[in-house]
Amino acid sequence: RLRQRFARQADVNERLREGRSRVPRHYGIVSAEAVLIEEAVEGSSGRDLWLELPQGVAAEALFRQIGQWIAALHGEELQSTPFDPTPQMTWLDRLQTRAAQGRRSLPRAKRFADAVRGLEPLAALAKGQSARLAVTHRGLRLDRFLVRDDRTGFALDVENDAMDYAVRDVA
Repeated sequence: RLRQRFARQADVNERLREGRSRVPRHYGIVSAEAVLIEEAVEGSSGRDLWLELPQGVAAEALFRQIGQWIAALHGEELQSTPFDPTPQMTWLDRLQTRAAQGRRSLPRAKRFADAVRGLEPLAALAKGQSARLAVTHRGLRLDRFLVRDDRTGFALDVENDAMDYAVRDVA
């Protein structure tokens, strides 16, 4: 798995080597320790910036920069496809089942169940609509996005190599 992760990150590093949307350079792996050696990026996390920035224009600029990074990641791999909500709805159902069985904690379970029921008609409407697939980050959060002083953005933990709905990186 570590070699697969290194190969994926090396591939992304080739594509996002220049410009304002990057990933840290990867230097190698120490497989005995399951350690990936990569460039140390000095900067502020998107989470810290979000908490520090005044709402409005500055916060919008942060999200615009993250959006540009996502577009750079998806790049040439972006494909059109009909949307199928089944995997997402199945995942939501599984969460509720595990919570009902006591195998998962689900805060405000009743509100969650009501929200899922509200999604069902929307999922039916969305089925078959045009959607985009790409190799996504799958775990992009504000604390995994660093911004250097020169405003270059770096996303961390780019190891996924499976196609998914591109919107997953936005949600």
